[in-house]
Amino acid sequence: MYGVDNGGFVLHHNTDLWGDAAPQDNYIYSTWWASAAPWMVFHQMEKFRFTGDLDYLRDVYPNLKSAALFFQGFLSDYDGYKVVNPTMSPENPYYPPNDNTTAVAITLGATMDTELLWELFNEIKEANELLQLGDDEFVEQLQVLEAQLPPYRENYFGGLQEWIHDYQEALPGIDHLSPLWAAYPGNQITSYNMTLFNRARETLGHRLEHGSASGGWGASWCTALSGRYFRPDWATHCITHLLGTQLQPDSLLNSGAPSEFQIDGNLGLPGGMVELILQSHESVSIAASSSGYVPPTYGGSAPVLVAAFTGDVHKAPLIRLLPTLPEGFAAAGGGGYVRGLRARGGFEVGITWDEKGALVSANITSTLGGTAYITLGATPIGRNNGTAVRSHGAGSGVFLKLATEAGKSYTITNA
Repeated sequence: MYGVDNGGFVLHHNTDLWGDAAPQDNYIYSTWWASAAPWMVFHQMEKFRFTGDLDYLRDVYPNLKSAALFFQGFLSDYDGYKVVNPTMSPENPYYPPNDNTTAVAITLGATMDTELLWELFNEIKEANELLQLGDDEFVEQLQVLEAQLPPYRENYFGGLQEWIHDYQEALPGIDHLSPLWAAYPGNQITSYNMTLFNRARETLGHRLEHGSASGGWGASWCTALSGRYFRPDWATHCITHLLGTQLQPDSLLNSGAPSEFQIDGNLGLPGGMVELILQSHESVSIAASSSGYVPPTYGGSAPVLVAAFTGDVHKAPLIRLLPTLPEGFAAAGGGGYVRGLRARGGFEVGITWDEKGALVSANITSTLGGTAYITLGATPIGRNNGTAVRSHGAGSGVFLKLATEAGKSYTITNA
């Protein structure tokens, strides 16, 4: 239907009982969004990040490549950029210039599309190198396209621009947080780049000011983003709203419009709550970074850590302990603990905290071996103004480098 016949596949915002990939539904604000495939294969890449299973990555690589092939043939030229056209920012409409009464959705070059394609193209780059597939020519073609994707820009209220032009949004309190995909579930927007991070955080704050997080799945997405933005107050608002108004009291099943039960509300809530307790989506470069970022300097001559991103293979996961735990939740339970959480890089994590939400201890078990960096709280990569942690035999530091052996466990405490 798009005239792309190079072997790629396309998937729209919805599907039906038979798995039909063509547009489903007739909802004008989402039906024609054609960028679902990069999000779907992102989950496959995430499984590899948690398990380190190279055989699995080899099995799913054709899915990643096929998703990219479609966009290689589909991207259009606009104002010096390569953009998805047509598209929309699901499911937020906007007002066209000089018309504040007619809400429309179709556009080109939506920010969410750019985020998804940046991730997809670099997933393929990373997988090709890790697996030594020799698919270098295709990777180079995608890197050329990536360099022509539109950049992030600031919008009229100081947040992330959602569309190719700075349109006025028609539903400022909508639960859909599409331009924030790169902050969650993606990993491109982190506190390593505070300018971009603050614009993304301002976008969520703007949504919340206008009533976002009203439904079950919306409150869940808001909870996850609040965790990654280090805002326990926002997380508290989203969680208490969801638990108090969006769940059936006898079953805890998500209820409310547009349907009585939505699994993304039920599964999204614990997913979001984990982001308050443990994060591992960031990475630290263990070689020269190919991410394109220039490391900042913060005074002195001591070397600083450099963040790594999708596409880099010489990196170690950063495990953040208790980045956003609301103190009120910790006090209500007189402290607390979790066991059996998984972190990227093949690590199993247990954490215990006191009634003020402060770390008592953490236990990290390595299933694969390899290196991880451990930090407590919200200190950005490259800075050293946080609380140091320590592990026997590994020393201490705000960012503790932990060289692990498969099958061994390591206890983390305050230094």
